[in-house]
Amino acid sequence: RRPRPTTMPRQAGVDEESEMKVVNETAKMEAQELPPVDKPKALSETIVCGVPVKMLVLVLLTVQNAGAVLLMRYTRSIPGETEFVTQTAVMMQEFLKGMACVFILLNTEGTLSS
Repeated sequence: RRPRPTTMPRQAGVDEESEMKVVNETAKMEAQELPPVDKPKALSETIVCGVPVKMLVLVLLTVQNAGAVLLMRYTRSIPGETEFVTQTAVMMQEFLKGMACVFILLNTEGTLSS
Protein backbone atom coordinates (compact mmCIF):
# COMPACT_ATOMS: atom_id res chain seq x y z
CA ARG A 1 0.00 0.00 0.00
CA ARG A 2 1.18 3.48 -0.76
CA PRO A 3 1.00 6.11 2.03
CA ARG A 4 -1.45 8.96 1.53
CA PRO A 5 0.09 12.31 0.66
CA THR A 6 0.04 14.77 3.57
CA THR A 7 -0.54 17.80 1.34
CA MET A 8 -3.05 18.45 -1.36
CA PRO A 9 -1.71 17.99 -4.88
CA ARG A 10 -1.05 21.26 -6.65
CA GLN A 11 -3.55 22.39 -9.21
CA ALA A 12 -2.33 23.69 -12.49
CA GLY A 13 -2.03 27.50 -12.56
CA VAL A 14 -2.14 28.00 -8.75
CA ASP A 15 1.00 29.57 -7.32
CA GLU A 16 2.18 29.33 -3.73
CA GLU A 17 1.54 33.01 -2.94
CA SER A 18 -2.17 32.94 -3.85
CA GLU A 19 -2.54 29.69 -1.96
CA MET A 20 -1.09 31.33 1.18
CA LYS A 21 -3.49 34.27 0.76
CA VAL A 22 -6.46 31.92 0.78
CA VAL A 23 -5.11 30.13 3.86
CA ASN A 24 -4.54 33.44 5.70
CA GLU A 25 -7.99 34.79 4.81
CA THR A 26 -9.61 31.55 5.94
CA ALA A 27 -7.74 31.72 9.26
CA LYS A 28 -8.86 35.35 9.75
CA MET A 29 -12.49 34.44 9.05
CA GLU A 30 -12.36 31.54 11.50
CA ALA A 31 -10.78 33.75 14.17
CA GLN A 32 -13.51 36.42 13.94
CA GLU A 33 -16.11 36.24 16.67
CA LEU A 34 -19.66 36.29 15.46
CA PRO A 35 -22.22 38.29 17.42
CA PRO A 36 -24.48 36.12 19.58
CA VAL A 37 -27.76 35.15 17.97
CA ASP A 38 -30.90 35.72 20.03
CA LYS A 39 -32.62 32.37 20.27
CA PRO A 40 -36.39 32.31 20.73
CA LYS A 41 -37.42 31.43 24.25
CA ALA A 42 -38.76 27.97 24.86
CA LEU A 43 -42.31 27.78 26.14
CA SER A 44 -41.01 26.65 29.51
CA GLU A 45 -39.04 29.92 29.80
CA THR A 46 -42.01 32.14 28.92
CA ILE A 47 -43.32 34.37 31.71
CA VAL A 48 -47.04 35.06 32.19
CA CYS A 49 -48.13 37.44 34.96
CA GLY A 50 -44.62 37.26 36.42
CA VAL A 51 -44.72 33.44 36.73
CA PRO A 52 -43.07 30.87 34.41
CA VAL A 53 -45.70 29.15 32.24
CA LYS A 54 -44.55 25.73 33.42
CA MET A 55 -45.36 26.57 37.05
CA LEU A 56 -48.57 28.41 36.17
CA VAL A 57 -49.94 25.41 34.26
CA LEU A 58 -48.95 23.03 37.06
CA VAL A 59 -50.70 25.13 39.71
CA LEU A 60 -53.80 25.72 37.56
CA LEU A 61 -54.29 22.05 36.74
CA THR A 62 -53.67 20.98 40.35
CA VAL A 63 -56.22 23.47 41.69
CA GLN A 64 -58.70 22.55 38.97
CA ASN A 65 -58.45 18.79 39.59
CA ALA A 66 -58.62 19.12 43.38
CA GLY A 67 -61.47 21.61 43.13
CA ALA A 68 -63.49 19.33 40.86
CA VAL A 69 -63.25 16.42 43.30
CA LEU A 70 -64.15 18.59 46.31
CA LEU A 71 -67.03 20.25 44.47
CA MET A 72 -68.52 16.90 43.42
CA ARG A 73 -68.30 15.54 46.99
CA TYR A 74 -69.87 18.72 48.39
CA THR A 75 -72.68 18.65 45.84
CA ARG A 76 -73.53 15.04 46.69
CA SER A 77 -73.66 15.89 50.41
CA ILE A 78 -76.31 18.63 49.96
CA PRO A 79 -79.83 17.27 50.80
CA GLY A 80 -81.89 16.85 47.66
CA GLU A 81 -78.91 17.28 45.32
CA THR A 82 -77.60 13.72 45.30
CA GLU A 83 -78.37 12.89 41.69
CA PHE A 84 -76.27 14.22 38.85
CA VAL A 85 -74.40 12.63 35.97
CA THR A 86 -70.73 12.28 36.87
CA GLN A 87 -69.73 12.09 33.21
CA THR A 88 -71.09 15.62 32.73
CA ALA A 89 -68.89 16.89 35.54
CA VAL A 90 -65.85 15.20 33.99
CA MET A 91 -66.67 16.67 30.56
CA MET A 92 -66.98 20.15 32.06
CA GLN A 93 -63.65 19.63 33.80
CA GLU A 94 -61.97 18.72 30.49
CA PHE A 95 -63.65 21.71 28.81
CA LEU A 96 -62.21 24.04 31.48
CA LYS A 97 -58.74 22.53 30.93
CA GLY A 98 -59.05 23.18 27.21
CA MET A 99 -60.14 26.79 27.80
CA ALA A 100 -57.18 27.34 30.15
CA CYS A 101 -54.81 26.03 27.48
CA VAL A 102 -56.37 28.26 24.82
CA PHE A 103 -56.08 31.29 27.11
CA ILE A 104 -52.41 30.58 27.83
CA LEU A 105 -51.64 30.04 24.13
CA LEU A 106 -53.35 33.28 23.16
CA ASN A 107 -51.58 35.13 25.95
CA THR A 108 -48.08 33.81 25.13
CA GLU A 109 -48.15 33.31 21.35
CA GLY A 110 -50.91 35.69 20.29
CA THR A 111 -52.49 33.01 18.09
CA LEU A 112 -53.67 29.42 18.24
CA SER A 113 -51.75 28.33 15.13
CA SER A 114 -48.11 27.30 15.39
